[in-house]
Formats: sequence, structure tokens, C-alpha cells
Amino acid sequence: MLAESMTDLAAQIVAASDPVSRRLVIRVRQPLNGIGEWLAASAVSVAAPVGDVRVFRDSASLADALAVNGAEQWAGRDGELRLLACLQAGDIVIASEDGGEVHAVGVVRGAYRHSAADSRHAVDVSWWTDTLPQRIHAPPGWRYQEICEARREILQSLMMEGRRIEALPEPPFGEIVSRVAAAGMRLPETIVRRYHVALRTRGFVVLAGVSGTGKTWLAELYAKAVGARHLVVPVAPNWTANEDLLGYLNPLDGAFHATAFTLFLEGAAREHREAKEQGRAPIRYHLILDEMNLARPEHYFAKFLSAMELRSRSADGEAAVELAPGRSVPLPSNLAFVGTVNVDETTHGFADKVYDRAQLVELGIPREALVAHLGDRPHAVRLMAVWDAVSGVAPFAYRVLDDVTAYVETSAELGVRWQEALDEQVLQKVLPKLKGNDGRVGEALARLAESCGDDLPMSRARVRTMFDGFQAHGFASFF
Repeated sequence: MLAESMTDLAAQIVAASDPVSRRLVIRVRQPLNGIGEWLAASAVSVAAPVGDVRVFRDSASLADALAVNGAEQWAGRDGELRLLACLQAGDIVIASEDGGEVHAVGVVRGAYRHSAADSRHAVDVSWWTDTLPQRIHAPPGWRYQEICEARREILQSLMMEGRRIEALPEPPFGEIVSRVAAAGMRLPETIVRRYHVALRTRGFVVLAGVSGTGKTWLAELYAKAVGARHLVVPVAPNWTANEDLLGYLNPLDGAFHATAFTLFLEGAAREHREAKEQGRAPIRYHLILDEMNLARPEHYFAKFLSAMELRSRSADGEAAVELAPGRSVPLPSNLAFVGTVNVDETTHGFADKVYDRAQLVELGIPREALVAHLGDRPHAVRLMAVWDAVSGVAPFAYRVLDDVTAYVETSAELGVRWQEALDEQVLQKVLPKLKGNDGRVGEALARLAESCGDDLPMSRARVRTMFDGFQAHGFASFF
């Protein structure tokens, strides 16, 4: 069962009968901008002028590298970097001060990563800031800044009543734009502004665009930028009822089987209620339905469409959704919904009542943004020529650009020329998207046949075969 809060997580581990496998990590030193930087980034992140920590065979070699790079502030702290590099998904991380005061507890969600661009070392963490003790009461012999088994006595201390962290103040809009851009996302400021205003005024936004334009990425980056907790829920094509999203009541044992979506809703409602009781601003929650039109939203999202309409008309900005007979959850004002949709032949259209209750923001694919994204890489001009030929019927965006770039760079490590690697990628990533009986497909194939020269022999041969098939049968297919 997914823990709803840090307290629930601690309680589950304390009550577990099996040996506890999670490890507990204490991070003593905070980042320069305070723990809020980690909470906003959903990570533990530090900057140190040294490469990937995993390549150093021991602490001494890492310490020598730090010394060579003039990192005096890291003297004697190489153990912190080595600790960060060996974290694993499921490890429990505690962010505290030197005196032991706990600010947040989280669970590691991904492996260590290193960015050569800014010498940053990080791991992704899902943070909880609720029900924190003033100090952690560690048993004798247990030290901060070490990895150890998650002992029950330590976790029991996390279940004590204590202070709560208030919601981080929302940064100015210009700062939000800067944070989104700093993560590497290239979007016109007007798109970010439209999304920002739509969330504040309606609370339900649909982000539309072709696959790979960064819809889910924008929703996640924005949530991090404003200090909101967020959850991404992938929608499955076989969802046909509210129970697929909300969970169900088992008629045999009378138990309600919740989903991650439901638990997140209840967490938002609980935070709103407790913030109101304590006279503080609630932490914001953003619930992201990824590819929400793979199934028909009117089927699995029907209860929410009605509840959101009621919420928009209520005096306190709240409404409730029935999860099962006798069990409901409020939709508080600190909860926002975001849906991402692809518009292609594999998805469903929206009924008017969905558009009536949402704000629609479309993410386009500006050519200049793609050019800037590729930069001065050797294959950039050639790849954009392919994009120019097919963008009218089979556009591709940042995800494909990144995949192609990764493939070309990895191939270069094996001595493969970038032209040969790009040829393979056009064949493997672009041409399968060209299909159908639309006359524009034939025109795109004709343009691509002219664009693919001697440097892309495999792609040129397949394009000619596809074009011949289109002329003969009026239909194009990669296979």
C-alpha cells in the first residue's frame, strides 16, 4: 500500500514483521538557499567541482580530485558525495540541520546522476514535510551522515508530534519562468503565462500537442517551481469507469481499494483542512493525468467533471467526490488538475463538457526552438532538413531530438560517423511515422526523397520504396 504521508511510512515500517530493507540517510548540511531548494526540486542536490563520483575507486582518490579542483569548502566532506552516489530507490532520506532538527523526510525515487554542465550531483526524492519532530532521537552509536539499516527506534522518533512546514510562498512569475527555463525547457514565455493564469483561475488545465513537446515535463517543472506537491497518473486505454481511476469497494470484505490518485486527493484535502485549523496557507497539490485521452474522459472522469463544476460555483471553492458508498473526498481549493493529451489516431476526442470545464493550452513546435535545442551538434542541420520535409504530416519534437542525439553520441563512442548514425535514426525513428492515404504524406515522401542524399543511403532507399507504394496504391506504410 502506498504511504499517504511520512508518518504513515514510518508506521508501516515500524509495524513490519519482515526485516526492514530500506536504509536511512541523514543529510546534515543544507543547500545554500535552504531546504526549500530541495523541496522545490524534489531532490537532494549539491554542486561540487568533480566528475561522476562513481568513477573514483575510494574516498582518497575523490578527496584528491576535489583538492586539485580547489574545492576548499569540500575539504573532509568527500563522504557526503560518496553517500549521495550510492543511494538507491526506496532509501529514506532525512534533511536536517547540524543540531538534528528535521525539516523533511523523503523516499529516494531514482539513481544518482551527475550533470557535467553545472557540476551538480543529485538524486530524485519524494519529500514529506508533515508531522515532523523538532529533533531526531537517534540511538547511541548512530551518527549523522551515514547509511544504515532503518531501525525501528529511529523511525518511531519520526512519528512524534511536532511542528509543520508551511507552504513555500509562490515565487514571482518571472522567477517561475526562469526556473522552468533553467531545467532546459524551451518554451515561449507566453505559453508559461497562459498555463500559470489558467491554473490560478480555473484549476483544471488541458495541455495539448504532438507527442514529445514537453507537456508532462512542463506540468512537473511548474509544480516544482511553485513548491507544489505533484503526482503523475498515467491513463490506460482500457479505463471505462470511475473505479479505474478512484478505486473500488470490495463487496466481499467491504474494504475500499484505493489508488495512488485517491490517496493523493485525500492528502490534499487533509493538508487543506489542517492548514485551515492552524491558520496558515495550505501546500498546493497538482494532480497530472498523463495522456488522459487514451481512454474517454467522459467515462472514467465523469464524477470529477461534475464536482469541478460545483467547486467553481461554491462560495468556498470546494466540492466533494464520492469514491464509494459512504466514502467521499473533498476537492479543496489547494488542488489543481492538469491533463496532457496527444492529438493523433490513437487517442479519443473530448466532449464539449470537458472543454467547458477546462482551460486548453496548446504547446506548439516552433522551429527556432528545435534549432536552439540541438545547438551546434554536427547532425543538427541535417536533422532539421528531415524535420522540414515531414513536419506537415509527421511532426516530431524534443523527445525525438534527444533520442537521436543520444544515439549519435553513443555511436560515436564506437567509432561510428554521425552521418551513419543519423541515417539509422531517420530509418528507425522518423520514417515509421509516415503512413496513411493523405495526399500530404505522398508530398512529404517526395520532399524527403530529395532531402536524403548519399549520406543517408538506408533512409533514401526506404523512402523511395514507400513513395513507390504510395503512387501505386494511394497508401504509404513503413512495413
